[in-house]
Amino acid sequence: MKKTILITGASSGIGKETAKLFNANGWHVVATMRNTKNETELMQLQDVLVIYVAYKTYTFVKLSDGLENKIEKGAVILDVRTAAEYRTSHIQGSLNIPLGEIRERYTELDPVETYITTCSHGLRSVKVENLLKERGFKKYTTAVRGAIWKK
Repeated sequence: MKKTILITGASSGIGKETAKLFNANGWHVVATMRNTKNETELMQLQDVLVIYVAYKTYTFVKLSDGLENKIEKGAVILDVRTAAEYRTSHIQGSLNIPLGEIRERYTELDPVETYITTCSHGLRSVKVENLLKERGFKKYTTAVRGAIWKK
């Protein structure tokens, strides 16, 4: 029975060479890459499956990117850190709804308002941004890595 290996980043360089090496040594190879359009070499090998892996790139906004202007126009800063983190440091006037509570409490938010989500590193903010989008909110922004509350 042949073994199977998953190789990520097989578009070029070491990923591609690793896929070829394992294939030459009798392995089934599943090779992932972000661009399969120009790939010919791996696709011609027997027992190699080349798959496109989609990914999403998130864009964070910094104060220098107009965040201050949104705040001046009434955007609500939604701090999604825990209550304990919020008590330690937060932007005056911000609203705290932790990520762990947002699924139950998003109804407290007005879907026509603009929200700027923030947390300590950005991951929770992005998760809340996606939840707001799923719930029909149209205006939201994720602040870069909590930078706006670390003044």
